[in-house]
Formats: sequence, structure tokens, C-alpha cells
Amino acid sequence: MNHFISRSLHFRNCLGTCKIYHHFNFQSYFPILTMNYFFSSNTKLDPSTICYHIEGFINCSYFNAATELGEKLKDTDTHIQVSVDAHKKENWGDRIKGLHSLIPKSKNHTSSPLIYEGCNPGKYEFIGGYSDFVKLVKEKHKFNLQKDTKEGGRECVSGVCKI
Repeated sequence: MNHFISRSLHFRNCLGTCKIYHHFNFQSYFPILTMNYFFSSNTKLDPSTICYHIEGFINCSYFNAATELGEKLKDTDTHIQVSVDAHKKENWGDRIKGLHSLIPKSKNHTSSPLIYEGCNPGKYEFIGGYSDFVKLVKEKHKFNLQKDTKEGGRECVSGVCKI
């Protein structure tokens, strides 16, 4: 007997919340699993809006932790928007190459997650991985986090998930 739903993931953007359920072994059920929730071009953003983008592969514990942190941060300030783009691990190598061309300062970053800031393409600023995002959130937003030292899963070491 297959257990189809293992847990729900919440991805938020400025248009609302989506719940996505995935299988313990989602690759066999979903040949292409990319959840892309970027901002709609029809959405008017206040000039004080700060946009964060979190991209990574879905079974990376640091990607999931960054997504949760982004959701908490967004809930504290209406001027903060967070988009999440989740990929299958085997597609991450191709996606990271695309991100390197979109965000030139990210060229040395090859792990999951990759986090960047900016509301307009062409003006994106590279933040880094999960640890860099935690540091930014603490310093820039004065967000009070518990001792947030995320322990990685078996694929993750020192704040990043390697491909």
C-alpha cells in the first residue's frame, strides 16, 4: 500500500498561499515537479516592498528551512514578499546554471538553496544559502530567531545541500 501524502508544504507569494502535497518517493509519481510561485506582472508593488526569492530542491532540509523562515518573515511585515521555486534534485544543476546568468554574483554558488533579493528582473541581488539568509533576516529585519542552527539532513552539511 502506498502512502500518498507525507506532508504539506506551504508556498506563499503576494497572491496567496498554495498547499502542495508530495509523496515519500515523489519522483516516481511526478516526473516533473517544479513549483514556481513568482510575483504576477499584474501586481503593483509599493516602492518599499522587499522581495526575496528562494530556490532549491524540494528534499533539501535547508531549502525547507529557508522556505519556513521566509514565510515567518513575510507574516511579520506586509512589505515583504517571498517567492519559492522548488525543483527535483536531478534538475537542480540545470536550474542553477540559469540562475547564474540571471544573478551574476551567484556564479560560485552551486548548492541548495540559492536565495536572492529584488522585485525586478535585472536588479536581483545574490544573498546566498540558508545560513546567509538567516544572517540577513537577523540583521536587516531585526527578526528574533531562536538559536536557529538548522541541522542538515543526510544530504546537507554546514547550511547547504550539495548536488
